[in-house]
Amino acid sequence: MGSQLERSPQTAFPSYKRARVDAVAPEDRLSDLPDHLLHEIIGRLGSWQAAQTSALSRRWRHLWRSAPCLHIDQRQFPGSDKPGSRQRARFEDFADGMLASFAGVSLPLTAFRLYLVDGRSTASSERWIRRGLKRCPTSVGIRSSYADHSGVVQWPPRHLDMGAVACRLTCLRLAGVTLRDGFGEQLGAQCPVLQVLRIDSCHHQSYCAIVSPTLKSLEVTFPTRYSDHVTLAIAAPRLTFLLLRVPFGGEGGNPVITAPGHEALPSLVTALISISDRDCRPNKRANKTKLEFLRSMRGFLARISNVTNLRLEGFTTTVRILWLV
Repeated sequence: MGSQLERSPQTAFPSYKRARVDAVAPEDRLSDLPDHLLHEIIGRLGSWQAAQTSALSRRWRHLWRSAPCLHIDQRQFPGSDKPGSRQRARFEDFADGMLASFAGVSLPLTAFRLYLVDGRSTASSERWIRRGLKRCPTSVGIRSSYADHSGVVQWPPRHLDMGAVACRLTCLRLAGVTLRDGFGEQLGAQCPVLQVLRIDSCHHQSYCAIVSPTLKSLEVTFPTRYSDHVTLAIAAPRLTFLLLRVPFGGEGGNPVITAPGHEALPSLVTALISISDRDCRPNKRANKTKLEFLRSMRGFLARISNVTNLRLEGFTTTVRILWLV
């Protein structure tokens, strides 16, 4: 028995003592990870949750300030869409404080995302967008889900040198915002390395041209209730993927897709074009504007002859017959 005691390590604790020590001082393996992995974890959180990680330990106290992603989401403040409410004030204070905390950080962002439920805060939202863009992010996502577009967020923001702040921007996603005049025509100059552009339910003028020598992927979804006549002209020689969702018909005009005066899309390989007739009347007949739209679509498809993967949705037998007229 004595020999067994001699072979036992003297530094070992009895089982009940080891359990007590582990309960008092648990091992924090997460905080032992290198900064770049912790930044990856924080980058997958919204900025509200990222700021809350400062309470985890001393190691996490200021880690969120140097995170490569900045994601401000108004949905995390329920009731903040009501002007003058306490939640509205909390959200605006949080957004101002978050961007002020990042103001002294010189490292560029990999992603800046802003999700607004209330699009009426035009002045505040433009200030937030300007501050976020000054960190020269590579990916930007701006979404406004407010139903009344009278005070919707506008892009690009005013009083900002887009050529300087968007010098690293490769991916831009816009949803529910209003595109300013000249947005598409100046796209190549303002975003010189842009490769991915997604425009979802955005409002713009009657003519919108997407001109970019670097763009490779373009997705455009028109608002279903948008009644203005819209001409979309695409001039992107390196474009390889195109997705278009276009409503037409109805009582209020129709968007028209065409590319007059621009070169064809020689690099386009994959295209998904979906059209939907908003005219729900029984025994509906194709009026002049609807015929013009269908003919413009026929002309557009004729100009993308290099496509090897083409998917069409909403092109009924009636539409195909009208194309022959």
